[in-house]
Amino acid sequence: MNRPFGRRAWSSTWRLLGWTLPLTVLAVAAAAYGLLGWPLAAALLLGAVLAPTDPVLASDVQVGEPVDSEKADDEVRFTLTSEAGLNDGLAFPLVYAAIALAVSGGVGWIAEWTLVDLLYRCAAGVVCGC
Repeated sequence: MNRPFGRRAWSSTWRLLGWTLPLTVLAVAAAAYGLLGWPLAAALLLGAVLAPTDPVLASDVQVGEPVDSEKADDEVRFTLTSEAGLNDGLAFPLVYAAIALAVSGGVGWIAEWTLVDLLYRCAAGVVCGC
């Protein structure tokens, strides 16, 4: 990626990851639960699996090799490429939430999911990835 990491420079990516992906998870889960009558855990899992964009789709428009200029790639290409690389990490805790909901039967799973899956496993993934 040719762009320095920062809140403003990556704002389009953060919008996709922070708003669009969670709203898509909720919309797919609501449709599966309400329209298809799926159990809540299965509906949430379906939403978490289908919401991240497909890197194969993004491969047709993704940015190329880094070059000297930070402005070489247009905003749409940069946004799709960066979002495709980061969206699975955001969907990961939602998949674990669906699993925790299925295992617990619907009660008492949020505290353990928050501490273990959301905080611990995500922090461990960031540390191991650095």
